Amino acid sequence: MSTFRHTDLISLREYTREDLALIWETAWDLKRLTKRGQRPDLLRNKTLAMVFNMPSTRTSVSFEAAMTQLGGHAQYLFPDRIWAAKASESWTDTIGVLGRYADGLVGRVASSVELEQAAALIDIPVINASTAEEHPCQALADFMTAQEKKGDVRQRKYVFTWAWRPASPPMGLPNSSLYIASRLGAHFVLACPEGYEPEPAVWEKAQYEASLSGGQIEIVHDMQAAATDADFINVYCWASPQVFKDKFKGTDEKAPQGKAPHILDPDRYRGWIVNDDLLKRARPDVSVMHCMPAARDQEVTSRVLDGPHSIILDQAENRLHVQKGLLALLMG
Repeated sequence: MSTFRHTDLISLREYTREDLALIWETAWDLKRLTKRGQRPDLLRNKTLAMVFNMPSTRTSVSFEAAMTQLGGHAQYLFPDRIWAAKASESWTDTIGVLGRYADGLVGRVASSVELEQAAALIDIPVINASTAEEHPCQALADFMTAQEKKGDVRQRKYVFTWAWRPASPPMGLPNSSLYIASRLGAHFVLACPEGYEPEPAVWEKAQYEASLSGGQIEIVHDMQAAATDADFINVYCWASPQVFKDKFKGTDEKAPQGKAPHILDPDRYRGWIVNDDLLKRARPDVSVMHCMPAARDQEVTSRVLDGPHSIILDQAENRLHVQKGLLALLMG
C-alpha cells in the first residue's frame, strides 16, 4: 500500500484532495481485484473492534465484510455487549482495553469528541462510522460512486437535498460531503429549509476550499430551484447536531429540545420530497442517490428509488470498497 499520512479518520476537515485521491485509488484497486475473485490478505490476523451505539445495516456489515475480504476479523460491539453503553463503565476505560486487544477501532457514537478522546488514548487507528458532526465513510463512498458514473465531478452540479421524514438523523453526512465537494471543484448545492444550514465553521472551511479548487458551493432554501440542471441529487434528512445528541442521550421524546422542527410541525415540511416532478427539472441523465435506510414515499418516492435514475445500490456497494481502501491504508 502507498504511504498514507493520516493515522485516523475522524473528520475530513483536514484531508486534502491528494488524500482523498489516494483513498479512492486504493478502493478502486481493491474493487477490481474483488471483481476478479482476488482477495489479498493485507490485514491477515488483524482485528477491528467496532463500537456501535446506534443501529446499523450497511456500515456494520460493510466493515465486517471488508475485514474478512482483507484477511482479518471484525468484532461488532453493540450496546448490549459493552458496559460503556450502559454507563456501567467509563468510555475511557472501555477504549483503553480495546486499544490493547484490537488493531483498529470503528465507532458510531453520539459525538466526534468521543472518537477524538479515543484517538488520544490508544495507539491504533480510529475511524468515524457516523457521529452528529460527520459521516466520512459514507461521503467518500458517495463521491466514489459519482466519479464512477460521470467521471471528474469538477463543475458537475451535485445537489444534496434535505427531505422530510419523521426522524432526527445526524447532520454528519452533509458536513462531510461539503468537505469533499469543495476540494473536488464541484458545484455543490445544499438544499434545505431555513434553520437546517451547517454550522459556520463547516461552511467557512468549505467556502475556503472551494475558492482554491475553483468549485462553487451554495445554500438554497427551495428544493425545486436547487434541482434545476442537476447531475446528481443526493437525498437525506438531518437535524442539528444538538438535536441529534439530545435524542441520542434519551431526552424525553415529548421535549421540544429533543426534537427537530420538522417533527414538531410536519405539515410545514412534507413538501420536501424527491419525486418524478422534481427530476424533470434536473438533467436527463441525473443520478439519484440515498445513503439508506430510505423513508420511501416520505423523503423520496419508491418510483424514483426503483427507477432508471437511481444508483443507490451502487452507492451502497461502494461503502465496502472505500472502507477496504481506508482499512488497508490505516491498518496495513
